[in-house]
Amino acid sequence: MSEIQVTTDTVTYTLRDDGIVVGRAVNPDRVRTPQDVASSLDRLDEATGGVRMPGLWDPRSLHHFPAPAWRTLISRLELSLLALAIMTDEQMESALGGFPQAIDSLLIPVRLFRSESEAIEWLAQFVESSTD
Repeated sequence: MSEIQVTTDTVTYTLRDDGIVVGRAVNPDRVRTPQDVASSLDRLDEATGGVRMPGLWDPRSLHHFPAPAWRTLISRLELSLLALAIMTDEQMESALGGFPQAIDSLLIPVRLFRSESEAIEWLAQFVESSTD
């Protein structure tokens, strides 16, 4: 399988050859709405054929991600992903606000990372189960 790239108004997803999906924020000044989040995840689900995969999300370029968008994201993550690595930095960690507490309720493994290579290494353990 070759890499597949899907771009929406708010995120570019790359379905990597190794079975991991990477989402990177685009249009960082755009305020995310619940509809943006739902639409982006719908596009991801279409691209994967509904197969849940481990995912890396890099929201570090975002300037604002309001609470209603967080709630939509949290409610949909388990439907689209097997595990989630979130790229952070000092600025992003303060912008996450209550999100870390919300992810504690998820039924999928979620970890915050500052190193993308470490995040990919952690996600690799979930790839095999995505093909079962």
